[in-house]
Amino acid sequence: MNLPADPGALRGVGLLGKVYIPVGKTGIIYDILRDTTSNFQLPHYLSWPAITGCRGSLFLISGYNVPQFTLTNAGWCFLNMREWQQIMPIPTPRARACCVSHNGNVYVIGGSNQGILNTVESYDPLTNCWSVRQPMPVAVCEAACAVYRQHIYVIGGLHEVQRRVGVVQRYNPVTNTWTLLETTISCPRDELSAVVFRDKLYVMCGDDGRQRVKVVESFDGVTWKIEQNVHDLVFRVVDVCNVNE
Repeated sequence: MNLPADPGALRGVGLLGKVYIPVGKTGIIYDILRDTTSNFQLPHYLSWPAITGCRGSLFLISGYNVPQFTLTNAGWCFLNMREWQQIMPIPTPRARACCVSHNGNVYVIGGSNQGILNTVESYDPLTNCWSVRQPMPVAVCEAACAVYRQHIYVIGGLHEVQRRVGVVQRYNPVTNTWTLLETTISCPRDELSAVVFRDKLYVMCGDDGRQRVKVVESFDGVTWKIEQNVHDLVFRVVDVCNVNE
């Protein structure tokens, strides 16, 4: 798979055995098992949209209009991976947010809109409605997020201009409460990715303010550990893909 030399501004999603990456007006589909790529048409030309998979469909939410670089609150659903349908606009337009699905709902977390946000909003595809959730303790954009042990974890990100953080924030969707964990990742960074594998939460790649980094850290629910000997191909693929069910 040929990925851009600087994938920092891209975010993809793993869904049904394929990786979907919005790039310009036409997205890239990477078939993991066949190691092949193809294209798919996007509904709108966006930069830094929120993207995730939920209920077998792809969701593309908010971001910057291109080429005007104005924020939009529009959102789209690639219904059953067949056709794009517009959904209810998100209450808080934003770019550089992280996005994840949990129990059939889409969560858009943080991001930037004339400043860095701690705003959290969830979307129910069955009712086509948005709900405002409890805000994060620490406002971040360009963070990583993943569902781990029935909680949503938000890791790292940009807290202020040129200030990258290693904070770990955990959200309980049932009680609508956040916990700022005492443990942090060792390498503060933004534009990182998160994935769950064999009951561990992994964060990898990103930008530490000086360079793109290839540090992989794993979390077992208690402590973080720096992983060694991870194949370079994993870095390149995961660097543009936040994997969701």
